Amino acid sequence: MQKAAKIQDSIDHSVQHQDTKATVLQEQLAGVTRNKNMAECELAKFRVLREGLNVATNVLNQQFDQFKKQENPSTVTMAGFDGALGHLSSLVTQAATAIAKNEGSFMAFQAMEVHLTEQVTQATSKSRTVAAQGAKAVQVAEQGEAGVKSVADLISSADEESAPAPISTPKKKTTPKKGRKAKR
Repeated sequence: MQKAAKIQDSIDHSVQHQDTKATVLQEQLAGVTRNKNMAECELAKFRVLREGLNVATNVLNQQFDQFKKQENPSTVTMAGFDGALGHLSSLVTQAATAIAKNEGSFMAFQAMEVHLTEQVTQATSKSRTVAAQGAKAVQVAEQGEAGVKSVADLISSADEESAPAPISTPKKKTTPKKGRKAKR
C-alpha cells in the first residue's frame, strides 16, 4: 500500500509538471500568435501602400506625359514632376524594404507558432499518458503484484508514446553495382 502511495505521488508530480509545462507553452504560444498577427497586419499595410504608390506613380507619369505635350511646358513644373516621381520611387523602395522585413518577421513567428503548438500537444499528450499508465501502476502496486515499472520507466515510455511519428522513412544507402568501379 505504501508503494502505491509513493507511485501515486510520483505520477501526480510528473503530471503536474507536464500540465505546468503545457500552460507555460500555451502562454508563449498566445504571445507568438499575437506578434504573428501584428506582423501580418504590418505586411498587409505595406503591400497596400506599395500598390497605392505604384498607382500614384502611373497616374503622375500619365499627367507628366500630357504636360510635356503642351506647346510651351514650364521648366519649373517639369522639374516638379521629376522631383515628385523621384520621391514616389523612393517611397516605393521604402515600402518594398518594409515588406521584406515584415515577411521575414511573419514567417519567423509562423514557424515559432507551429513549433510551440507541437510542444503544447506533446506536453498534454505526455501528461495524459503518464496519468493513465500511473493509474495502472498504482492499481498493480495496490494488488501487490510483481512487475510494477518504476516511475522513471513509466515517464520514459510516455515520452515514446507521445513522440510524433517520423516525417518519412530513412532512405536506404545505395551500394555500387557489381562490375562498376566506385568513385574515389
